[in-house]
Amino acid sequence: MNFIALNPLTATGSDQAVSVPRGYHLIIRAVDGDVELRHQTGAAAKLTFPLGTLASLGPSLGQTVYVKATAGVTIELALT
Repeated sequence: MNFIALNPLTATGSDQAVSVPRGYHLIIRAVDGDVELRHQTGAAAKLTFPLGTLASLGPSLGQTVYVKATAGVTIELALT
């Protein structure tokens, strides 16, 4: 299994795009605040990850997902 650490995102308070290649799993870690996951920008949250949560999602069909958190929150991302 390949592990690809992505650069952490610093939340802006708006939806931020994360491209997930086909067949990969997205790993999200809510470092210091809650993180919401959406399937399209401006849509209702599909999942909410509380502070400190580590979650693996996938396998991807090659889509872009959107993460949102309060401005300043760090969101760690990786692909497997």
